[in-house]
Amino acid sequence: QDEIQIGPFRLRFHQSKPRPALLGTASLSTTVQEIKTVNGWLLVAALDDTAAAAPSLSDEELARCTGQWIASCKPIIEESGGEIFRFLGHGFLACWPESNDNGTSLNQALPGLKRLQAEARPFFHMAVHHGQIIQAGADVAGEENLGGSDVNFALGMERLAAVLGESCLLSEQARRLLGTQIPANELARYPLTGFAGEFLFFSF
Repeated sequence: QDEIQIGPFRLRFHQSKPRPALLGTASLSTTVQEIKTVNGWLLVAALDDTAAAAPSLSDEELARCTGQWIASCKPIIEESGGEIFRFLGHGFLACWPESNDNGTSLNQALPGLKRLQAEARPFFHMAVHHGQIIQAGADVAGEENLGGSDVNFALGMERLAAVLGESCLLSEQARRLLGTQIPANELARYPLTGFAGEFLFFSF
């Protein structure tokens, strides 16, 4: 089971199925972390700034709202073979590791997440990217240490989605692999902080 602390609330999630083998068996060494790299799908979701900073919500109400939203997203992600690997304040990073199915697993989750968006209680935006994921064991809180430039790229995409007001932003890599599985519209090229050049993005 997983636990996260949001304000005064401790939220406990029970694992409904075995945790997917992200990167193989952990090293038995207590001093050396085994670092591995896999390809996979990355999805970053976060509450809209207006929802996260709503003046009508107290800190306790916002914490409760955030917890309920994450609890609604979690089974949708897990039933498609993904998992939430990192909590980001008013958002989270989900991953579908070693996904070589051209997005079939991810595409099982997107309709459910889009339905939650349509309810707008609360409104949130998403960013979807595909790339290399670096893992170096778990931290003291038990969360997987996921890193690499593609993870940072996905996190930057979430911030861009918020600025653009897009409900779901796709990277060019994600759009190419998903093909015609989902309807997507080409937006434009935008820079991302920490990356050189401009990148083509799509909306979904």
